[in-house]
Amino acid sequence: MLTSSALVLVLISVLSIGSISAMTLSPTSVLIAPTTHPVVSRTSLGLVLCKVGTLVCIVDTGRSVAIFDLDSARNHVKVGAGTRTITLTPGKQLVLTRDQDKFDKINPCPTIGHRSMTKEDLGRGVSAYYGEFSIVSAMFSLDPIHRIATSTKSNDKRLTTRLLKNSCIQDELSRQDGPFRTAEKL
Repeated sequence: MLTSSALVLVLISVLSIGSISAMTLSPTSVLIAPTTHPVVSRTSLGLVLCKVGTLVCIVDTGRSVAIFDLDSARNHVKVGAGTRTITLTPGKQLVLTRDQDKFDKINPCPTIGHRSMTKEDLGRGVSAYYGEFSIVSAMFSLDPIHRIATSTKSNDKRLTTRLLKNSCIQDELSRQDGPFRTAEKL
C-alpha cells in the first residue's frame, strides 16, 4: 500500500491520521521518504517520526530495530523508545534492542560500516546503540537503497546524488573519528 506522501517499499499497513500517516512495520526493512506530510512508523520497539523531505531506512527484525537517517533537515527524524525521544541527523543510526548482548550480536545490518557507537539505556527495558554509519555502505547493503542507487530513473539519480553529497559532508565533518568498521571486525 503506497500513499502519495511517502515512498514506502515494504510495509504492512498505512493509516492516515489528520495530516500524519502512520504505519506498522513487520520484521523487514522499509524506506520512508515523505513528500507532503509527516509519517509515523510503529516498530517492534518504538515509534519513528519522519517529517517531509527526509529519507530514512528502518530495519526491524523483532529482536532489534535499526533506524538509518540518510537525508534530513535538523530535527526532522525523531525516535521514541522506552521513556526517551532521540533526534537523528544524516549519517546517524540508532539500533534499539531489549537484549543485553553487545552491538555485534544484535546489529541487524552487520555489513554496514559504523563508528563511534555508544550504548544508552532508554528505560522500560529498551537499550539503544547510537553512532555514525557509512552512507555508501548502506547504499550497497540495504536493498531498498541499493535499488535506488542503481536505478536509471532521473528522480532516483537525483536522490543518489544527494546521498553521495551527504556522505562527502559526513567524511569532512568526522574524518577524525577514524574509519568505519563492520560488526564482524569489532
